[in-house]
Amino acid sequence: MLGWDAPDMTIGAEHSAFTDLGYELEQMDVLSLTSPLNCFAVPEGIVIRPIVSEEDWEQVIALQIDTAVEQGYDRDSFGAYTRTRFEARRRQVQEGSLNWFGAFDGDLLVADLGIYRDAVVSRFQEVETRPSHRKRGICAALVTVGVDWAKAEFPATVPVLQAFSDGPAGRIYRRCGFEHRETLVMAILPPQGTYERPEEDA
Repeated sequence: MLGWDAPDMTIGAEHSAFTDLGYELEQMDVLSLTSPLNCFAVPEGIVIRPIVSEEDWEQVIALQIDTAVEQGYDRDSFGAYTRTRFEARRRQVQEGSLNWFGAFDGDLLVADLGIYRDAVVSRFQEVETRPSHRKRGICAALVTVGVDWAKAEFPATVPVLQAFSDGPAGRIYRRCGFEHRETLVMAILPPQGTYERPEEDA
């Protein structure tokens, strides 16, 4: 994957050499929150809390893998990658720079979200939601909880994220008060010509 840190760039004829080589081109919006957060309540019947136990983490990993498989990824290879990635993330949670939140319907994890924080910037990680619980406002409630956690320690921190320019995730964050700052262009070379852009959960 190649990316250009040129905020005003859009996909155009100058990228044709990459498409000729088989690259897929994507535009990503960078959004940030510099005004007050539009808060969203947790939907009835849902509990949002930090991921702490071994069982919690196993549910997070399973949901990440299931969502990726739904999007066309190989379960075995993506599963190994996800477990390695979350070993590092769990260490970061213990160090205090990252927190991972889960939305639970009873004992079942139905959505999750991670967020890094420091005094300057707080960076959202991916949100995954079970198909059975999408479009119920759970993601917006998770964003609210994540921003509250980051600003409790660092009131001046600026929450930021990247979202596909035409995807539903960006609309969710905009409803929460995030504003567009720049658009980035990326060129992604698919493995064996089978790349399928991941969907974002609403």
